[in-house]
Amino acid sequence: TLLEGREAEDARAYVKERGLSPESIEAFGIGYAPGYPDFLLRRLVKSLSAELLVEAGLALKDQEGNVRDRFRRRITFPVHDLSGKAVGIGARILPGGREDGPKYLNSPETPVYRKAEVIYNLQRAKASATRSGEVFLVEGYTDVIAMVRAGVTNTVATCGTALGEGHFRLASRFAQRMVLAFDSDDAGARAAERAFEFVERFPVQPVVLILPEGLDPADFVDQHGGETLREL
Repeated sequence: TLLEGREAEDARAYVKERGLSPESIEAFGIGYAPGYPDFLLRRLVKSLSAELLVEAGLALKDQEGNVRDRFRRRITFPVHDLSGKAVGIGARILPGGREDGPKYLNSPETPVYRKAEVIYNLQRAKASATRSGEVFLVEGYTDVIAMVRAGVTNTVATCGTALGEGHFRLASRFAQRMVLAFDSDDAGARAAERAFEFVERFPVQPVVLILPEGLDPADFVDQHGGETLREL
């Protein structure tokens, strides 16, 4: 739908503006959920029950018992477990659509998606993290994609949840050093501070990457490249 659907013209313009190439879209499985309330439902209820789709976090049921798509008018980023199976979705609203809810809407906790035990892109990054002994942790999906595009392939994110014990446990399986590359704002500083609660419990050393004021990792690598980020 994102690459070819007639409903996705605005979405294609947005991802192009954000520098997401067709190759990145393909590699990361990025999609688009149109604004219709039953775009996905109509395609899936032929083989899956509405109850199962609600349990999986793909649909919502209102007080009257009506079922509709959870994700609408949003860019979708599939979230995978370590074995590469898609277990959840993160979805960003298109600019101008804030009346439809928060900027980012993520799958809820489900029987297969436990947010505290999943790190976005770790299934791809684990090989380079193991080789280098280092993993870069950023806040968002687009930060990961920009970093990978710039050659920093050992980059992951926490899918919009607070950095916690489960994330440290996972990361320590593949790396000895965790570079916290959060946005240069108060929220990013608080998130980095929280990491040091776990420093004595897991064999991975957190270090904080200080980015120039006002830049997030995606902005920085777009302007300066991956090697400059590694030097910093």
